[in-house]
Amino acid sequence: EALEAMSARLIPAVDGRPGARDAGAVHFIDRALATFNAGARGLYADGVAELNRQAASLVPGARFAALTPSQQDGVLRAIEQTPFFGAARFDIIVGTFGLSSWGGNRDGAGWRIIGFEHRPRFEAPFGFYD
Repeated sequence: EALEAMSARLIPAVDGRPGARDAGAVHFIDRALATFNAGARGLYADGVAELNRQAASLVPGARFAALTPSQQDGVLRAIEQTPFFGAARFDIIVGTFGLSSWGGNRDGAGWRIIGFEHRPRFEAPFGFYD
């Protein structure tokens, strides 16, 4: 839930458009940590623990996901230069905008954010083409 809350703060849903939470970026991260990115499990475990420690320092006993959005932003600013933040930010972006077959970008939500229309094949431009 901490990563899901973090993804919602990094790429939020705005004006009816989906965000990273809607695109299922966390599912991509989960899949990645179970397969090709298994070496980053420790980094993620320590990073999520740090998010929750920072949250508990603001509100005793609170976890990161339970904080208000502005409090979550403050915690994220505090860890912005850490390796965990860099890795999670990268994975959230990939999980939001990558191929759905990788585990994220649920129903093309990430592509709708940027106005990309996925088609099985694209046509060559009209006119002379070499």
